[in-house]
Amino acid sequence: MRHTMGCKLGARRDLRKALGRGLDHFRREGAKLIPPPTADDPYEDEAYRLWAIKQRGNSA
Repeated sequence: MRHTMGCKLGARRDLRKALGRGLDHFRREGAKLIPPPTADDPYEDEAYRLWAIKQRGNSA
């Protein structure tokens, strides 16, 4: 079960990469909230900054 799930996740990652749908796409489209928040999240920018650093480390 675990091995199969890993293959599916890897295929999704490869598809996102081929379509150019990385972290920026997720931030613009995948993380939309309905209804939109009424105030800014003070941790959002820092969370995405750290996520981007982690992704760069995993792609090498």
